[in-house]
Amino acid sequence: MSIKLNHKIIFVTSATLIFSLIISAFVILQSFRNHYTNALLTGAFGVGYSIESILNEMLVLGLPLDSLSGMNDKLKETVTKNPHIAYAGVTDLSGTAIFHNDETLLGRQFTDEAALKASKTLKALWQFYNRFDGKQYYDISIPLFDTQKKHIGAVRLGFETIHVNNQIDKALAQLVAISIVCFIVIALLLNLLLRQFITLPVKKLSDFAQAITHNKFSPEPDISSTDEIGELSYSLTTMRDTIHKQLNELRNFNEVMEKKVIERTDELGKANIKLKKRNQDLNDVLDRERKLSEALRVSEDNFRQLFQRNKAVMLIINPHHGNIIAANSAAEEYYGYSVEQFQKINISDINTMSAEEIACEMQNAKEHKRNNFLFKHKLSTGEVKDVEVHSGLIEWKGEEALYSIIHDITARKTAEEELVRMAHFDTLTGLPNRVLLSDRLQQSMTQVLRHDKKLAVVFLDLDGFKKINDTHGHDVGDKFLYKLTQSMLYVMREVDTLSRLGGDEFVAVLSNLTDEEDCILFIDRLLYVIAKPIEVEQHQLQVTASIGVTFYPQPLSEDSIGAEQLLRQSDQAMYSAKQSGKNRYHIFDTDLDRTVRGHHETIDEIKLAIQNNDFILYYQPKVNIRYGNIIGLEALIRWQHPERGLLTPFHFLPIIENNNVSIQLGEWVMANAVAQIVEWKQKGINISVSVNINALHLQHPGFVERLQTLLSNNPELKPGDLELEILETSALENIEKVSKIILQCEQLGVGFALDDFGTGYSSLTYLKRLPVNLLKIDQSFVRDMLDDTDDMAILEGVIGLAEAFRHDVIAEGVETKLQGEMLIQLGCELAQGYEIAKPMPAKEVENWIKTWKPHSTWLNTTPVSHEKHEILLAIVEHRAWISHLKRYLENKTHLLPSVDTHQCRFGEWLNSEKIENIINGKDEIKEINSLHELIHREASLLIIAKQNNDSDNIEIGIRNIESKQDSLIVHLNKLVNSEFN
Repeated sequence: MSIKLNHKIIFVTSATLIFSLIISAFVILQSFRNHYTNALLTGAFGVGYSIESILNEMLVLGLPLDSLSGMNDKLKETVTKNPHIAYAGVTDLSGTAIFHNDETLLGRQFTDEAALKASKTLKALWQFYNRFDGKQYYDISIPLFDTQKKHIGAVRLGFETIHVNNQIDKALAQLVAISIVCFIVIALLLNLLLRQFITLPVKKLSDFAQAITHNKFSPEPDISSTDEIGELSYSLTTMRDTIHKQLNELRNFNEVMEKKVIERTDELGKANIKLKKRNQDLNDVLDRERKLSEALRVSEDNFRQLFQRNKAVMLIINPHHGNIIAANSAAEEYYGYSVEQFQKINISDINTMSAEEIACEMQNAKEHKRNNFLFKHKLSTGEVKDVEVHSGLIEWKGEEALYSIIHDITARKTAEEELVRMAHFDTLTGLPNRVLLSDRLQQSMTQVLRHDKKLAVVFLDLDGFKKINDTHGHDVGDKFLYKLTQSMLYVMREVDTLSRLGGDEFVAVLSNLTDEEDCILFIDRLLYVIAKPIEVEQHQLQVTASIGVTFYPQPLSEDSIGAEQLLRQSDQAMYSAKQSGKNRYHIFDTDLDRTVRGHHETIDEIKLAIQNNDFILYYQPKVNIRYGNIIGLEALIRWQHPERGLLTPFHFLPIIENNNVSIQLGEWVMANAVAQIVEWKQKGINISVSVNINALHLQHPGFVERLQTLLSNNPELKPGDLELEILETSALENIEKVSKIILQCEQLGVGFALDDFGTGYSSLTYLKRLPVNLLKIDQSFVRDMLDDTDDMAILEGVIGLAEAFRHDVIAEGVETKLQGEMLIQLGCELAQGYEIAKPMPAKEVENWIKTWKPHSTWLNTTPVSHEKHEILLAIVEHRAWISHLKRYLENKTHLLPSVDTHQCRFGEWLNSEKIENIINGKDEIKEINSLHELIHREASLLIIAKQNNDSDNIEIGIRNIESKQDSLIVHLNKLVNSEFN
């Protein structure tokens, strides 16, 4: 059914009107919304300016912003009086809240987009703000200036959008309702006008036109208007007359055309004969093109065969987007991809360069700027190879393409790197040689000056190495040196450098030292490691070392110190150590060790310091970390030097070690320690104090009598309040005499502890005969217990000996929470070290006792059975392997760690029969096995990445392995805390 014209006109007109009204309404409504929003927020700006005025008055008075304590209350009052205000505050240029009605947000730094715009703008504005509480606000920002017109912050007010939007929506609803009523009235009036003046006249014209189409020339329509419809009526009448006339002319034209068609047919027949001849000529041309195409096909086949059979690695690449179009058999074998895989990857999947760099090099090849390139290509296994690529343009299947011939130059690059390594590293040990040492030492000197740290240059010469060479030959000597080097590297930190100068001379550079005492701890450990027997070809070989040490910077030096001068100083100090009896260290000190005369002058200075009471005692707590009990304090001496400040013992005790001045100093220490114990007792603090006594002092005639006199003069002391500590080595020098003295002191109520136990190699017989109450495990064993299996074994043995001989045992040098946990599991509950407390003056002890609390994990850790010590040792084995891997990846050692899961020591334990006795359930061991294999697999990839100098992936990979290591140790600890099957 057809639609009448008037309906169409009304529909089109109405639709146009509606569309126009919708567009206009949208624009008007949007403008209305913005103007209305501005109008609603105008009053809010007034509130903001009033706050700004208060702040400006404060600034004019010269008051700092944060001194107006009542400003927060003012902001709260503003929010209360204006319910539509959600928050009010003042921020500085960094977005930090100085004042705020919500005081919990004071000091908070807002870094969202609205806050940043508010802090930077120089004029008042409003903006949308999605606050941290998830709500959206209209945020008003008014800049704040100081008296110098300097922009210092902003006043910020917030209005909930729902409050403003509700008012706008209400006004909009009224506007829309009025618009709809107006539209209906307009539409009705428009319908009447259109019907009267358009649709009825058009209907008459339509009927007239229909009559013309049927050859009925009826009278013209009765339309008298002079508008467009009247003109249309006149035109239709004229058209009717014209059509009648043209019909007559058309009949005459048809007769003429029939004659011309006959004539044209004759002409086409003649043209057809000519066309057949031209077709024959075209067929001849096509035949020649087919033969040429066949020749090209044969040529392409020959090229493809040459391409596929060529032994050189070849790729065909699309020069526009880098897709690999084709690869020959050599490329498949080299890269490890099939033809189908090649056609799905891009050259960027193989080339390790960035996409921009690859595009640039392809452009160079297309423009013939370069045809030879050096790249790193990645194989399907992830291994990266150095390659030389020759590229050029060819036509491939009718399109432009780049061919690339690839030559592997990894071996050549490796050889070049080996030459560089030989120039800077010792060929036997892989350590830096003198050239590289000098460079690293110079860099370290610059770094410690910049960061206000210290470094130590440690020169060591092996005692007895010549005898090994003479007895067993240089081959055994070289193997011994290599193994000894690995032992020394194991105790080095990541920031340190160990170098071999040649023969049996080594130099270590220790960087980033806080004080010189840190170096002494390292040297003690180094002497111990060097002195351990090493097995080479079934020979147990052993040497010691003479070590010289010098420090940098040297503040009292008149001339600037260079790297070579530091090496000479440490070398000179090493010879002093050799002359003193070997297997020891000597410190080169520009103040205390210039000459022998200077040495005597220093002893006199120490005597004077004793008379002037320039020495003071620091105290380091000893605690039971399992139960949180404080069991005592160790008194440690310090020298308050008038010029050099507070000096630690290693600055002066070695100088007086075998001098009677040490006895005077020891008497001073005992007297002051006893006086401090009495003073604490008067304050209600009952705590024992231990004092270090050297061998000369202990064995000096009258020691017991002087101790008895000291105790008699202080009757407040009870048995156990004073304890004496002696070194294991000094006790073993004259065990009969020392044992007798110890027994006499115990009758006076003074107990004894054996200090640095484990460093003197005491036999079980000596330990049995020595009547001491406490064994102190040397801190050199505790420091590396978590990743050194030898230290772990020594700890386990010492704790077992103490238990067997019914001695208490305490561990020194506990510096981490994990060390404490491991000690408790091994059965050692007593400890001291920096993780508990550093040495402190006596005045700080009382407050420390009140506030100290042990780690909660220590309180929840319990000793484990001896059988489960195997698991603890396995944890240390795994940590040691991880440490070895990290040192290799960071170029700290050239010894490659084993990546075979069955060859590492943890893997050997994991696959041993004895594990069945301690594993509780198969699920846990499956998870441990899975993590262990995953760690080794990732380690293999990291080793490949190191060989390809991929430092970014190495850093990421190390973090991933450390994360998996933590998970593995969690599972192992579950086994430690589980019950046996």
